[in-house]
Amino acid sequence: MDRSMLKRLVEYRVNWILTQDHKVATAQPGERLRTAAMSDHVRRVLRNHPDERVRSALSFENAGYKGFALLLDQEPVCVVHFTDSAHYEHAATWPLADHEVALVNIITLPQYRSRGYASQLIKEATAELVPDPFVRAIAFIWWNHTASLRAFRKAGWKRIGFSLELVRRKGRTFTMRIPLLP
Repeated sequence: MDRSMLKRLVEYRVNWILTQDHKVATAQPGERLRTAAMSDHVRRVLRNHPDERVRSALSFENAGYKGFALLLDQEPVCVVHFTDSAHYEHAATWPLADHEVALVNIITLPQYRSRGYASQLIKEATAELVPDPFVRAIAFIWWNHTASLRAFRKAGWKRIGFSLELVRRKGRTFTMRIPLLP
């Protein structure tokens, strides 16, 4: 790519596309730790959290996306949101088929990070939302976000593609999607 092309580049996105493996078993819920649909209590905790990234998870709730929380003694430690093809806004990154849903957001509250909670919630929420092996969930993850890639891999997800988007001035976009062979 020559320098003149780089000067016209405004934004870029490079993502791995992943999907769940239906063969992965979910953990049995413990007495202190369980996965549940979003509740008013969880929304209140997110709304009042000091970290902006945690509060921003409410934007997915407000958009009507399906949310789940991993609760430790009834307090949220991690939240995730899914959307269907009718509400999916990232078709340029990777289009969704009618039989697919997209995991579009996952956040672990800062004080609970590095404990494997994201992997557990990804696995359990996906199993609850997508129990049918003929329906699949996908996610796109920034290509070098190692914590997210590790969490999805630990949850039994696998890479199915790669997406590159280049946004040039005047809004022109170049997108390349590369499916991976099984």
